[in-house]
Amino acid sequence: MLLRSERLLLLITAVVLVEKLLLASVLITPGRDVSELGFGFGGYVEGLLTQGQFAADDGDLCLRSSRMPGLPATVALLAQVSRDWITVALLKNALWSAGFAALAIYFARSVGDAGGRIRAVISVSMMVFSLSPALVKHAAMITYEEGFITELLILYAIAFLMTARAASSRSNPGRLGVAPALVALLGVCLFMFKESMLPVFLAGVASVLVLVVRHGASRGALVALAVAGSLTGGWAVRNHVVSGRFTPMTSYSGANFFRGANTAGLELYPDVSLDRLWAGEQIVRRDGAIVDLPPLPTEVDFADEFAFSDHFRELGVAWIRAHPGLAWAFFRKKAANFFLSTEMTPYRIGLEPAANEGWTRRAYRHGVALWLVFGRILQVVFGCVLAHAIARRLRGRAATLVAALALIACYATPSLIGFNYERHVSLYLLILVVSLAMVAFGRADQREAASAAA
Repeated sequence: MLLRSERLLLLITAVVLVEKLLLASVLITPGRDVSELGFGFGGYVEGLLTQGQFAADDGDLCLRSSRMPGLPATVALLAQVSRDWITVALLKNALWSAGFAALAIYFARSVGDAGGRIRAVISVSMMVFSLSPALVKHAAMITYEEGFITELLILYAIAFLMTARAASSRSNPGRLGVAPALVALLGVCLFMFKESMLPVFLAGVASVLVLVVRHGASRGALVALAVAGSLTGGWAVRNHVVSGRFTPMTSYSGANFFRGANTAGLELYPDVSLDRLWAGEQIVRRDGAIVDLPPLPTEVDFADEFAFSDHFRELGVAWIRAHPGLAWAFFRKKAANFFLSTEMTPYRIGLEPAANEGWTRRAYRHGVALWLVFGRILQVVFGCVLAHAIARRLRGRAATLVAALALIACYATPSLIGFNYERHVSLYLLILVVSLAMVAFGRADQREAASAAA
């Protein structure tokens, strides 16, 4: 028998699902095959489907470790039903929403009396989700990682805040249910889809370990930690076997770092996608300035893909050392885009003039701008709530907010070191929504505030 709050959660999740299905149907070009997925994923999907191996081989170049396995493996599994891009996207969205709802209800029920609070936080977060064109669009896609991690991040953030707060408490943390286990399992899932989620994953593992040391933990949490460690270590071993490098990271990590540490990138960012650095062509920015892109070597110019990664990492480090002023200017640009911008970035993805975009694209930009304005207001609210909690010595509320700050810092760090666009910012704002909802519906916080007022 479902509770009223559970039915509400299911209703909101269903609304989001309908939005995702509509967007996927409209935005994805009909008749395309999943092997055509961009950002280097299509080749891996094709390798899994035709050769049964995780490799992108186009004849001239064979990549085995340039992408994390989550997205290609999931798409390849769903492509057993159909290789049609739209069909796979619709199927993914339906399964993801169903899985999200089931896990959310199970999670809330596992924490006993606090279940109502968890359901309220999830419902509010999903309501905001449904009103954000950016979040719905990203969650609907299968072309990039945010299409798979956005909804997972809601449950991860809630479980992390509960676990981190309990780990920092000297008293009995109370019933946490499956929260510690979810932190470990969802954390490794996030990482297996997107390598920049590694700090978020490690922060979760650290919170569970501290909880185990200080308060003990259930067998489920320990098993989850073992599973997370096995998956991460197993992927590192696999990379060593096929590519000669013992690392859980991809062979694109050096190039991603270089994107945020070079002069041409500084001139392009955030107007034009930094993927265009390898275009070797002349690009005109929005302000009319012309940027000449020097030719850059690609993977085929190196002995192996990790040599490619090492080369561009070294170039980026050398540039920072040689041009500290420019590096600081680039960092300020990235920080401004992450914490201040109210514009969808990048303004251009390809070489085509952005002025040629249709009315739907312009309407979407305006919708995203409104979402970002709302997010910047949330930042101010978050700061005020944190300052109030510290000033009034509301330890429980402050602990939740400090844990949220730690999670935000872990999420933001790769984006500030490498690069970030609106899709990265939108997920950060989603973490803010979850964090503020956790405070707003915190029973212990409310009792603490009433006691302080008395």
